[in-house]
Amino acid sequence: MEMQAKELEEWVQSLERMMENAVDVGRFQIKFTSTVDVNGDLTLSKVKSDALLRITRETFNNIIKHSKAGSVRVNMMQNRSGIILYIFDDGDGFDLQQVRKRSGLADIYAETDRFNGMVDIITAPGYGCSVTVLIPYD
Repeated sequence: MEMQAKELEEWVQSLERMMENAVDVGRFQIKFTSTVDVNGDLTLSKVKSDALLRITRETFNNIIKHSKAGSVRVNMMQNRSGIILYIFDDGDGFDLQQVRKRSGLADIYAETDRFNGMVDIITAPGYGCSVTVLIPYD
């Protein structure tokens, strides 16, 4: 099932509400931008859009629990291949090699792999963390 423009708009609004809740819990500022064309010829299934929400939720859970971030940037974009989610926090960062196997990050990788997507996590102790996820169109 493909997402129609109205469904996509509701999905972006769900994402915004989730981020507002994260601000209340995490005590950090969030800057959200989306260049996704809600009226375009987007063919992203509900299953994939739900996966993006779960990935975002897991990333925010990690930021709240571990990062001590003061600010978070979230960008939602699209290209010819699919939807790109970019989340950056200015928190503590971590050694990716030491925590990659933990359930939160493992869930992000598994959710993305499920749709032949891509994940790129860049972090280091003291330098924050960026998570970039590409979920391909149907």
